[in-house]
This record gives sequence, structure tokens and C-alpha cells, in this order.
Amino acid sequence: MTNIPETALWPDGIYQIETTDPVLGGPPDLPGKTGVPNVPSQQLANRTLFLNLLLSGAHRTIQAVANDPPPVPIVGTVWVVGDTPTTAWAGHANEIAIWAGASWLFTAPVNGMTVTDAAGADWRWDQTAGQWVTWKAAAAKAGPVLLASEAEALAGTVLDKAVTPATLAKALGKGGDGLPLHLDLSNAGETAQSIPQDVPTRCENMVLTDGNLAAMWDGARFTVDANTLGIYGVFNRLNTFGETGEGAQTWKNGARIQDYQLSPSAGSANVVPFTHFVKMLVPGDYLEFYHKHQSDSAKANNNSSAQIYRLLPYTPVA
Repeated sequence: MTNIPETALWPDGIYQIETTDPVLGGPPDLPGKTGVPNVPSQQLANRTLFLNLLLSGAHRTIQAVANDPPPVPIVGTVWVVGDTPTTAWAGHANEIAIWAGASWLFTAPVNGMTVTDAAGADWRWDQTAGQWVTWKAAAAKAGPVLLASEAEALAGTVLDKAVTPATLAKALGKGGDGLPLHLDLSNAGETAQSIPQDVPTRCENMVLTDGNLAAMWDGARFTVDANTLGIYGVFNRLNTFGETGEGAQTWKNGARIQDYQLSPSAGSANVVPFTHFVKMLVPGDYLEFYHKHQSDSAKANNNSSAQIYRLLPYTPVA
């Protein structure tokens, strides 16, 4: 058994079988007068397929808003006719135009009708204004809502976009656990590190004890990437056992940016804590912690700790 071939067309009419038509089956070919009984069935099948194409959502997806018909239209494609239509579209301003294969079908829009063009723009028919208007949500109007990027959320100047919980959390500098991006470091219980006298020495025995930036710490250096840029608060608490004149330092990108040094007369019972802020605005920026003491011999670095918290995220301006 062979099925009647179907094409998504809208024939102008359904053929009526005449008394003079030979009633023979076969492929429908009206001009050739063969398979004539199948011609009306094919025409109805074509209309059904055409309507199915429209009802599946194609009628809401248009190619564009235009005044001039396309030179070679594709069957089933839909357009919105502009304000000053030409040629085959003349007299159908603002109507929906559908190419049916042999002619254009036109449908007048109804109030609130919406379409989306091939570029992704949404349009809504405003019956009162008598025009198609860009359709998006506003303070007193429902409609599609565009999502703000992290940069737009941070800038806080865009008034017509929404923010997803994920973007909001990222804009606020929070990690997947809902907490600010942070690291807690300590060398308590770790193998002691020997610190020479009066030589700034990088602390290399602090390990992660808490935080959601573990991938940013390599055991001696904290490095930011494009997703962790921002303004950071740093708490540096360094302790070297039995030293005098102890000092603590924070270095960024290989240069000292902050330090606190006790006088040589300060005894061995002191711990040097200090807090400061640092801009980490370029992927690859890194922080390190250094010790320095003025004792008469090398001392063991133990019971030191540091905390790094991102206070504000930063997104470079494009």
C-alpha cells in the first residue's frame, strides 16, 4: 500500500470530482487526469500538514518585520508585514503573512498577540496603538525578562533585567556553599619550618583548614583566576618560636605590600597579627606570607595562621 504524498501547502480550493473524471486510483495528478479520486484527499492532507506546522508553534516564530516580500519565500515561513508594505504585501500593513506555496495568506493580528523573530527579538501587537511593539517586561507591564550578566549585576545600573540566584550569589562574592569566597590557613601541628635570622622567608608549611577556595592555594601561594577577582581582606598571624623582633609580611606578585615589625627589644612571647586589604584584579595575581625576625639564630615557624576573605567581587569592564 502506498500513501498519498503530502506537502505543507494551502491549496486555494478542494477539487470536486466531476462526472467526466475517470475514477481510477494511483498517484494524484489532476492536470494529467490520473489518480483523480486521490486529488481532494491530497489537497486536504496538504492543508492539514500546513495547519499542523502552524499550530506546532511556527506561527509564533517569524522571519522578521519587513515591508518587502522575500524574493524566494519558503513554504510555511511567517513574516510580519511592516507599516508601508509593497508589491504582494500592499494593503496588508501589520498583518501576519504566511507563504502557502503558491500565494500569500494574511492574518490580522489580535490584541496581545506575540511573535519572536529569527534574531530572537520578541514583538507584541498593541491594538490600542495600532502597532507592533518590542515585548519585554517593564515596571507596569508583564513580558519576557532578559537576564543580567554578573558584570551588569555588579554595576547595578541596568533597570530592565532580572538576576538569577546563581548570578546574585556570584555578584555578592559567595561560593557554592553560600559563604563568601575564603581560605583559612594554619601550620599548627605541621612540620616546623626554619626561619633564618633577619631574612624575609616565605611561609611554606601552612595548610588549608577551611574554605571554598582550596584550588587557589598551592601550599605557599594564593592565586586568583578570572572567577575569583575582587577586593580581599587578609588577616596574617605569624609566630616564630623563641624569636625576638618578630615581623610578619604579606607579599603580592613578588613584592612586599604590607608588614608589621616588632622592635628588636620585643621578646619571644609575642605573636604578630595584622589585617589589611588588597586588590586582586588581574587573573594570576597572587599572595604569599613571609616571616622575619631579629633573633641571633634560626627559629622554627609554628602556630602561624592566615585568613583570606573576598569582600567584594570584581569584573573587568569590557
